[in-house]
Amino acid sequence: WVALLLRHPGSPPDLNLNLAARIATAFAGLFVLFLLLMVPGLPWSLPFWPWVLVPMSAVGAIAWIQRDFLGLLRRRFGPWAAAGALPLQLLFFICCGLAVPLGYLRHWAWRRRQRSD
Repeated sequence: WVALLLRHPGSPPDLNLNLAARIATAFAGLFVLFLLLMVPGLPWSLPFWPWVLVPMSAVGAIAWIQRDFLGLLRRRFGPWAAAGALPLQLLFFICCGLAVPLGYLRHWAWRRRQRSD
């Protein structure tokens, strides 16, 4: 989607995330970053405590942002469904965050191919 928007700048960005989803994507990025920074034995590793609170807080923030959706799941399917959906929401927002640089990379590769032809 990012590559298509870059290729066709006049296109309406209908599939773009709203502000809350963008903030949740940033929290998902913090989650991944601090998990990577806490891998034991690496030179840049942070101590487990108190840094484990950062990724936990990021998950809590995503749950807060998605509280309406998670509440709907809880009402319709029970608390276990809502709890089970939270890791999937986290994975979704991680993928959203990865899609942006990958879209730029794809667009860059496409432009290089266009120039060489």
